[in-house]
Amino acid sequence: MRSKLMLFIATEKGECVLKSLLSFDKDLVKIVIGFNEVNVKENYYNEIKDRCQNNEILFYDWNDVKSNLECLLINEDISEAVAIGWKFFIPLSINKYLKHKLIVFHDSLLPQYRGFAPTPTALICGEKEIGMSVIYAEKEADCGDIIIQKKFCVDEKIYIKDVIKKQSELYCEAMLELITKLENDNIITYKQNSNNATYSIWRNPEDCEIDWNDSSEKIYNLIRAVNIPYTGAFTYFENERIYIWKAEPVDDLNFAIRNSGKIWKIDNGMPLIVCGEGVLKLTDITDENGNDFIFNKLRIRLGRRW
Repeated sequence: MRSKLMLFIATEKGECVLKSLLSFDKDLVKIVIGFNEVNVKENYYNEIKDRCQNNEILFYDWNDVKSNLECLLINEDISEAVAIGWKFFIPLSINKYLKHKLIVFHDSLLPQYRGFAPTPTALICGEKEIGMSVIYAEKEADCGDIIIQKKFCVDEKIYIKDVIKKQSELYCEAMLELITKLENDNIITYKQNSNNATYSIWRNPEDCEIDWNDSSEKIYNLIRAVNIPYTGAFTYFENERIYIWKAEPVDDLNFAIRNSGKIWKIDNGMPLIVCGEGVLKLTDITDENGNDFIFNKLRIRLGRRW
């Protein structure tokens, strides 16, 4: 018996998996449920919705159906449900209508970074490996048994957009593997070691403000982690918010008094900023309207508002 999928999807990863599934077998997906993302510069809601409509797949907004999921499952004879790029609680009562329990694709190598925004958190923490896990959903956040896990190496120059692109490729590979397991009823799982669990808290745009007392490495990691598709790392220049899109750590100097946030010098319009430890060169900066921001003052301390 062929699987009949209900997908809860959002983000680039969800759109990529939907596209891959339709290329593999367009009859697998019966229902797609999405939500309109906020606090992002790239929103895939319309792409997902349009792809469903173009392939005659039922598409619903989460707000319109969250109280009516069980009826949808019954009416469309859904056998499996999978959540990708999802951030809302899906009632586990739907499991009684499914062949297998609700399955979740999570953006980390569990049990690391259970919870919210695991990929930005991993980049901020300087992880050298990033990956994804396919698990059964449970009441507690991301503690379910692992079905599939994949990972890849990252270097200190990669920005989050490229990380998400690579994760999306792994998601597509994992989904096709999962379909085979589901249809052969051959899912083998293993439990997470909760003693090794770490947790990632939710993030919003205010968490993207740079603290110049941090090290240049930590600030650089933040800039890479909250870049497009997110809202970007920011600081203040004479009470004006500016966004830092690209930067690079440079050789530190032995400052007798380390005044973090001060501009040390300007190199071809690109300021070198004293950090709590190290020096950071800002190479791509815009104002709040997205216009290029050019530094022409030296005696400025970033991050101060008055």
